[in-house]
Amino acid sequence: MSNVLVVYYTSTGNTEMLAESLTEGLKEGGAEVTYKSVYDTTPEEINEFEKIAFGCSASGDEELDETEFEPYFEEALTHLSGKKVALFGCYGWGGGEFMRKWEVRVKDGGAELFEEGFINLETPGDEELENVKEFGARFASA
Repeated sequence: MSNVLVVYYTSTGNTEMLAESLTEGLKEGGAEVTYKSVYDTTPEEINEFEKIAFGCSASGDEELDETEFEPYFEEALTHLSGKKVALFGCYGWGGGEFMRKWEVRVKDGGAELFEEGFINLETPGDEELENVKEFGARFASA
């Protein structure tokens, strides 16, 4: 059984919806899951887990949220070496380029990136929530 930390930041609630469905999938996939908002955890807590799933929405010019998530993630990078990491998030404009940049940062930090990050345009519907749930189940067994 894998031990997974799900950490997310949401500004509109969309990424939180993805985080909840991803967590369901992780649990159905047999993982032991700790689910937290970025406000309720510290980067050091990453050391207690073998897998981490990060969720954040794009803001500004297709960047991770600069005020809440980015400072957390910048420090979290120093704890990711050798960890399996999954990324997910929502965006409202552009082409989801924030996810591609984020994936590079994770790999450069020495983590093992799981698949491509799961991204969703705007508010996720039932199909997208089911897809991210399946993404979580696959990550649980990776």
